Formats: sequence, C-alpha cells, structure tokens
Amino acid sequence: FLVMAIASLLLRRPMTLEYGHEHLPASVPSSARFLRAHYVLTAAWGLAFALMSVADAATILHPEMPLSLDLAAGLAILGLTVILTLRYPAGPLNAERARNRR
Repeated sequence: FLVMAIASLLLRRPMTLEYGHEHLPASVPSSARFLRAHYVLTAAWGLAFALMSVADAATILHPEMPLSLDLAAGLAILGLTVILTLRYPAGPLNAERARNRR
C-alpha cells in the first residue's frame, strides 16, 4: 500500500482522487484545493501504513514487546488517519464553496 501511495504521488495522480469525484459538482474536482487535499490524504495514508509496518516490525524484532502495544499503536494510527480523512477535506472544500458563492 505504501508503494502504491508513493507511486500515485510520483505519477501526479493521488490514489484517493478516484473516491473524491462521486458527489461533487463538476467544477470542484478540477480545483487546485481539491487536488491538494488528495495529495495530503494520499501522503497521510501512505505514512500511516508505513508507521503501522514499523510498529509490526518492532514487535517481531523485539519479542519482549507486548503485542497489545503493537495493536494499540496500529489502531491509534489508523484512527487518526480516518479522522484526518473525514475532517481535512472539509476545510479546502468549504473554502472553495464559499468562493464559488461570491
């Protein structure tokens, strides 16, 4: 997943972009703010999966480390990324909507 996220950013086609077009007016998906939001979200998900992989590797390399700590770290990272996904686009999209109303 991390490789896919990095590749999509390098190819200038963030992988979250495909999910963002469904319920929006045609003018929004082509806006710079919309694209920037998807670059940020793709990078955030890539980073989240990288951090979860590091936590998993630490548990494997250090057997004395409790598995519950690995699970807690993974769930916390996943939860924070979901919250970011739900809240972050609202800022750029609300600003875009307000500008379109003027």
